[in-house]
Amino acid sequence: SGVGHIATLPTRKSESAVMKPFKATLQNKGAWKALGPITLAGTLDKHEFKYSWKNGQYHCFQPTVFDQTTSTGIKTHVYELIGQVNDLEQCSNKPKIHFLTGEPQSKNLKREYREATTAMQKILAQRAEVIQEDEIPRFSEQMAVKILSHGA
Repeated sequence: SGVGHIATLPTRKSESAVMKPFKATLQNKGAWKALGPITLAGTLDKHEFKYSWKNGQYHCFQPTVFDQTTSTGIKTHVYELIGQVNDLEQCSNKPKIHFLTGEPQSKNLKREYREATTAMQKILAQRAEVIQEDEIPRFSEQMAVKILSHGA
């Protein structure tokens, strides 16, 4: 009977699922090959980004899933992401981080997700960009144009 219980748990969204429409658009446009991994040293820690592109400044594309089970969990995740950006503030190659966000599976937490990611964008201002899950296709098209216009 325990197996039946486990089977009913919702599957959590993965970072690769959040990244999928971005990657597909850039691959279709021929811009994906311009992206590569980078590790940047912050004040406290090193930060690895699997997907980055340099155009004067590093643009790091960070998939992040807001699939926490509570409102507090979502806020804690936002604090961690803001901390990551703040840690890179003194980095000599200060990047602009584009957070491609996946919304929570729970319909009860969608409002908290919107509020938290909107607040996160206000706090981070120009240092980062928070892309809501439903905005990823449009953002992907815009980034493909930028990358290709700078010679992918």
